[in-house]
Amino acid sequence: MRRASAPLPSVSAAVPEVPAAGRVIALLLALLLAPGCGAGDEVDYLSFATEDEANTMEIFNAASPAVVYVTSTTLRRNLLTLNVEEIPRGSGTGFVWNESGLVVTNFHVIAGAQRLTVTLQDRSEHDAEVIGIAPEKDLAVLRLLEPPAGL
Repeated sequence: MRRASAPLPSVSAAVPEVPAAGRVIALLLALLLAPGCGAGDEVDYLSFATEDEANTMEIFNAASPAVVYVTSTTLRRNLLTLNVEEIPRGSGTGFVWNESGLVVTNFHVIAGAQRLTVTLQDRSEHDAEVIGIAPEKDLAVLRLLEPPAGL
């Protein structure tokens, strides 16, 4: 590798001076164009997806509002204080079956529970009761005790 023995010529001498009016015009153009860079309309990600991916995303967007979170608890008496305590037993997901408040979930989530709570997408919590089970298929149907309007 060879090293230069003499200093390199100054680059600034070769660059012509931009008049003040040109700098002002460049600044105005930058200010006018900057808001459009990256801050435009939301990107339509479906336009970048394959047909199968787009179908999957559409199904997810349509079905996800019906997905719920189910928690089950059981009651236990504390042997030292004799107070009754609520102990988490299981948790999992389910989905709202219809507008009357029926929810389908897994049997293992609700097995042995004394209290069931269903959390909807809006994070509201509702007590539920078991109305049907199929342990061999790991399925359970719950009913919200007080389903919200417009479920």
